[in-house]
Amino acid sequence: MKLFSILFGAIATLTVSVGPAFADTRAVYTISGIQVDKTASTTQEAELNAIAAAKIIGLQALVQKLTLPEDRENIPAEFYGFDNANRLATAYDVQDEKRTTLLYRAKLDVLYNPSAVRSALRGLNIPFIDQQAPLSMMVPVVTNPLLTDEWRNAWPQSNDGALNPYVKALSFYTASDSWETLSSEANSVMAKNAVLAELSGEAGAYRVRLVRETAGGATTIGVTAPVATIEDAVRASSVYLDVAWKRQSVIRSTERTRSKATVRFADLASWNSIRSALSASALVSEFQVDALSSDGALVSFAYAGTEDRLLTELRQRGVKLEKDEAGWVMTSALRLTP
Repeated sequence: MKLFSILFGAIATLTVSVGPAFADTRAVYTISGIQVDKTASTTQEAELNAIAAAKIIGLQALVQKLTLPEDRENIPAEFYGFDNANRLATAYDVQDEKRTTLLYRAKLDVLYNPSAVRSALRGLNIPFIDQQAPLSMMVPVVTNPLLTDEWRNAWPQSNDGALNPYVKALSFYTASDSWETLSSEANSVMAKNAVLAELSGEAGAYRVRLVRETAGGATTIGVTAPVATIEDAVRASSVYLDVAWKRQSVIRSTERTRSKATVRFADLASWNSIRSALSASALVSEFQVDALSSDGALVSFAYAGTEDRLLTELRQRGVKLEKDEAGWVMTSALRLTP
């Protein structure tokens, strides 16, 4: 391999350390659309009570977003009290405000302090994840063609701030479409994978089968429990994806496995996409470039959890990690478009 002396001449030691990267923390730590309705002896008192209630409701929603059910059980009730909620909240924005003599009604967005919330949860030994999954392209598909439009229209165009963010596909696809078909539109919206959300059943018993498509192949995420309406099916799908991401990403142990890999790439964009994926992963730490050339690199890193978790995580971020006779080999899958 020829040395990449022109593009990387400034890297004298060929060693780069990349620390963990946090996603859009403001979006993650903002709870939007909190409805409050309070009455009191004065409008001012009702407003203060409503804002206090919004901070408490928002904190409960934030903890639910960041943690798994079995871990939330260990959080004491006083954590959600006003004093703590007020301490952790850093700002709020009022929407749709209505006042009368004794009533205050509004919709609020509350932003919480990321550092303070992390510290509070760690102080209670509560595992959490506040890094967003890589952006997906959401592809609503159906088993009953008569439900195509209703199912597609039920999905928002995007869900900024969710742990598992997506952008809804504009084109029509089927459940049999693979990454080869989906990748062109997915890449155009900067999505590193696509999620096929296949609706089946009928009113009162809708289910959704969720399958993730990447250049590395298809992975079944799971099937939601039956729900009554199509709107409920959208919500159930979003919750399922968020929980799946948390189970994949939450780290419960300080133990790390040290590893090395050969990286193969065709161009600078592919190399940068691999580095970005590794630095963004909650499972990967101590990532270093030990040697670099015009078409490859030798890297070392540590990772939490099992090999399967690491493979799934990187595949979702557009990186293929495979083993050959020489050990781990990494390649970018993002540029494998038709």
